[in-house]
Amino acid sequence: MRYIKKQDREPDCLTKFKQEFLEGKRKEDPQWEFSKLDWDDFKNPEKAELLDVLLKEQGYICCYCGRRISISKRNSHIEHLKPKSKSRRPSYAHLVVTYSNLLASCNGYTEEQELEYEEKLKQNRDTPKLAEEFCGSKKGDWYDDNFTVSPLIENCAEYFTYTAAGQIRPANIDPIIEKAANETIIRLGLNNEKLIRVREKVIKDTLKLIDTKKFSSQELQKLIQGYDKVDNRGEYVRFCAAVLYYLKQEYSVKKKSGL
Repeated sequence: MRYIKKQDREPDCLTKFKQEFLEGKRKEDPQWEFSKLDWDDFKNPEKAELLDVLLKEQGYICCYCGRRISISKRNSHIEHLKPKSKSRRPSYAHLVVTYSNLLASCNGYTEEQELEYEEKLKQNRDTPKLAEEFCGSKKGDWYDDNFTVSPLIENCAEYFTYTAAGQIRPANIDPIIEKAANETIIRLGLNNEKLIRVREKVIKDTLKLIDTKKFSSQELQKLIQGYDKVDNRGEYVRFCAAVLYYLKQEYSVKKKSGL
């Protein structure tokens, strides 16, 4: 998970929808509020425009797991950090179209699963719809003020560590952070076996790069700075939080050794 810095003001497409929809609803009911909104009433083109804004804001990676997502692949959705359910208690339904509560999540399957699925379709093979097993699809209506690690927390990346086998673990910083990280991992399915498999490959590629290149601390610092920002297409490297975790560990070792 990496920090997502929201814009200072909500996107124009969201403002336009809210103004026009509210005006229409209040002609029928002067007391109508967005807590009553049926999410399916938020339609294109504004909905698609908002998802595009969120994807750009996140460097085209999932707000939770960090896998690659895009508009063209249709492998993402607008995610409510605090759930939009009207029946949930406590209810956050009043935040249903609040920009600061809206993120872009993957649909709970990996790029590798997508490619396999598309290949089967090309071959006219009967294949079931991809299962949505992690991130926003897994999370559902879960949210806890005390134990949800949000990508809107500036140091959220520090709540987690990664094993070379691709697993994500709570950081051993203090008991409260550890509990929050562990609960978030479980509720979002971040150690789903398919997710672990693709994360492991990215981590192993990083470790191989470190071992092969024998970077100095200065070189590692530049590499970290590069991975910590979007490329010329506006994209972060997929699973960049895991990549940065290992680069920073190596940098710390080299720095202490004076290399």
